[in-house]
Amino acid sequence: MLVKYGKWKTNYFTTAFLKTFLGKIFFRFNLSLKDFKGREYLSQLISNADTLVIDGRINTIISGKMDKRIQLLSFLTEQEKNGSLIYGHHISKESVMTCYIENRNDKHIHFVDGADGGYTEAAKEIKMKLKQL
Repeated sequence: MLVKYGKWKTNYFTTAFLKTFLGKIFFRFNLSLKDFKGREYLSQLISNADTLVIDGRINTIISGKMDKRIQLLSFLTEQEKNGSLIYGHHISKESVMTCYIENRNDKHIHFVDGADGGYTEAAKEIKMKLKQL
């Protein structure tokens, strides 16, 4: 609200609070609204999130704690040294999800990326590595 408007707006705050509160109740207790079921939709959202695999390349978002990220990057670096793969990464504190919804119940896809460049920044790292080969 402060970023969007630069000041406190009671109506905006109240509306956002109610939407968030009601959404939590809706999903937690698996409430239904017509043919829309809370937990079922969350499961679909996860299963319909896109992990693109094109020409043997995997583009994905991984969430985890810093120690696990360091462990993963160490493993990937070792594999890269062995010639098994080339990887790029980008660390982001936020993610953004873009949705294409043709039919909410069975025809929708969700694209997840880092809010501050994600895949694009990781691709820059890969391109630099490929130039050096």
